[in-house]
Amino acid sequence: MTPFDLTPSSLALVALAGGVGAALRHLLDAAATRRWGVGQVRGILAVNLFGSLLAGLAVGLTAPDSVLRVASVAALGGFTTFSTAMVQTVTLALQDATVATTARAATHAAATAVGCVAAAALGLAVGGAG
Repeated sequence: MTPFDLTPSSLALVALAGGVGAALRHLLDAAATRRWGVGQVRGILAVNLFGSLLAGLAVGLTAPDSVLRVASVAALGGFTTFSTAMVQTVTLALQDATVATTARAATHAAATAVGCVAAAALGLAVGGAG
């Protein structure tokens, strides 16, 4: 299987792996919401940081054309969610017009962007690709 293999079996594997990742993200985010309450961004930030680290490891530890790489990156692509993080950032910024809320939103956006890049780089380095 290559990363661009479009056979029905490879597409099914990618879809299944992505679905498993999305389900795991939902479970972790729901646990974070129960712990810290609605409107908190900690769950999705944790998901994106951890997923970025694992994606770096998956790519670093596997051959470019391996089934494991494709499946793990698909699962982690379903697990992580940049779009949700950005919606949460905007929602946080719009809660009220205070400087503190705007600062929290900006901090969340920066932590997501910088933290996820750093986590992916660490994963690649530990996996031997960096």
